[in-house]
Amino acid sequence: MSGSASVVAPNRSRGALVAVVVAAVLSLAVYLMTAAPTVMYGDSGELQAAGLLGGVGHPSGYPTFIMLGQVFGRLVPGDPAHRITVMSAVFGGVGVLAFGLLLIELGLSAAGTLAGTLLFAASFTVWWAAIRCEVYTLAIACFLLCLVATLRAFRSGARRDAILAAFLLGLTLTTHMAYAPAALVVMAMLAWHTGPWRGRNLSGWAGLAVGFVVGLLPIFYLVYADPRTEATNYLKYTVDLQAHMFGLTPETFHTPWQRLPWLMFGREWASVGRMVRPLILVRNVIDLLGHSFMFEVGPLALVPFVVALKTRPGRPQAADLLLGGTMLSSFVFGIAFIGGDSRMLPINTVPYGLMVVAFVAIGLDRLIASAPMRPLLRVLVALVVFVLIAAVPHALRVLASHHPIGPRAWQVVEEGPPQITSFILRLDQYREPREVGERLMREIPHGAFVAALWNEIAVLKYLQLVEGQRPDLTFDPFYLGHLQRMKGWQEKYDLRERPFVGVGDMPELRPYLDRADSVSYAPGKYFFVQRSPIRLP
Repeated sequence: MSGSASVVAPNRSRGALVAVVVAAVLSLAVYLMTAAPTVMYGDSGELQAAGLLGGVGHPSGYPTFIMLGQVFGRLVPGDPAHRITVMSAVFGGVGVLAFGLLLIELGLSAAGTLAGTLLFAASFTVWWAAIRCEVYTLAIACFLLCLVATLRAFRSGARRDAILAAFLLGLTLTTHMAYAPAALVVMAMLAWHTGPWRGRNLSGWAGLAVGFVVGLLPIFYLVYADPRTEATNYLKYTVDLQAHMFGLTPETFHTPWQRLPWLMFGREWASVGRMVRPLILVRNVIDLLGHSFMFEVGPLALVPFVVALKTRPGRPQAADLLLGGTMLSSFVFGIAFIGGDSRMLPINTVPYGLMVVAFVAIGLDRLIASAPMRPLLRVLVALVVFVLIAAVPHALRVLASHHPIGPRAWQVVEEGPPQITSFILRLDQYREPREVGERLMREIPHGAFVAALWNEIAVLKYLQLVEGQRPDLTFDPFYLGHLQRMKGWQEKYDLRERPFVGVGDMPELRPYLDRADSVSYAPGKYFFVQRSPIRLP
């Protein structure tokens, strides 16, 4: 790897720090201006409700995000859902600041730091996550601050820096479990640098353990919230134990402590054994590399990336191992255990993506430094290079939205709606979920049991729970296992007065329906009303 990645002494110049602060402030302003103004579909809508009211999110629960959401929900004015989106934007800005500090710690010049930080801020996943309600910017900020503290611990040898890094590492795992492979690398390196062979006693390891455990403490919020929340508790409104959903039973899923491991480790979707399926491995490698160098940093970034990775003689120093180990562990985790849904690859390999941008910044700094120029001219050149590199992946993303690229038909398929096809990422005019949701709420018959898929149910539940709309309705995020809930409903109520309502097309439910009436509530959108008992197996 390059010498730039191995610099021990950070760049303490005022220019580099000013560049980072300016980049972070500008990025935050852009994120806030382009952020979604109100409730959103799917995970975002769920997190907006849970963030405002407290509760338990979908796996892995996201306790730190939900606790902070209750703070932002009380302090930020305006639309309640937008307050939680503002939190995503704020931590997007914190993540940009942390990335810049990481580059300073790596010893990059002011010009290289500015170009690298702006490139990070403009990358698709970071910008996308900052303008909608998602947990990703909080996770990114925590992990990057952890890396900054880790490098300082390597350089200073101070126990407080190592303990701070361990704390931030534990905190990162309470924001998103995709950081677990990278966390193993970071903790192993912290343990090595605080071990007895470095002239320390075992108290160094004890300090790391204490810091890490303290960072994990937000997990206990899930144990606290589980028995105290119902409507915003994913474990209760989604999992139907009577139907043995996900293979769970009342005996194995009875207490918060039994439910916690299932929630934290995402056992709803996690599977193993994909590493022995070569075709999936090859496909994932191609797709992940393609996404990175087409839509994240872009093809022009390949040159500085390769420059940064150029082999140098001698043993790699700590910074090389930290960045390289983080990148490789996240990459291997992604290609081995994420299969079938290419949308999840970039999200579940964010540490890999962060390190790709870091190496690109290192390579840019090395290339800019090699040219004989005055400092001010270097900064101007860095800005021009940033614009050239950053513009290409966004142009390719827009092109691919209409004409997928290559034999693998590459395009950015976002985790949830809407699909952003503009060159500038923006959601500030995106009010469809609220407008469509409110129209649907007005049309649904009184007292109905409303089954809907995840995207729609999140909006409807938010409007009911946060804003008090239609308290007479019962909402259910439909899974086929929820037929047992429907059975209980029709045994308890007269469906002529309290019918079943299904939002949109539900092929799994069709075999059980009889004489359902279809009602259009928006262009291309409908719901059905079933006033006679469904045919249960």
